[in-house]
Amino acid sequence: MNKEMPEEIWIGDIEGSHCRCWNGPTYGGFKGEGHLSTRYIRADLVQAPQWRPIETAPRDQRVLVWSGAELYAAHWAKNPFTDDEAWIIAEWGDKGEQALVRPTHWMPLPLPPAPEAEDADRG
Repeated sequence: MNKEMPEEIWIGDIEGSHCRCWNGPTYGGFKGEGHLSTRYIRADLVQAPQWRPIETAPRDQRVLVWSGAELYAAHWAKNPFTDDEAWIIAEWGDKGEQALVRPTHWMPLPLPPAPEAEDADRG
């Protein structure tokens, strides 16, 4: 990748104008302030999530887990009566039935999709 390329650019429309603008290496740019714009980061600078050993997984959030055969979204839980601990992929019923999995690896969940402009107007 060209080292002279910026690490990020903002592309957008200046409000009240039909002009498409961007802040590159030669344009001082607006960096999204007061403008309708989107931030783009060079792909070679973004580190893709990697599978990590399950022993390193956070215990306070839902994560993607790999069991060696299947992929699940799971969270860690401890049974207050027995002190058993497990990765839970589903819960149902009045008696607290749970589906457990013994994963080997984990990675963070991706971010949810951005809301559509239409959805934001309804909210």
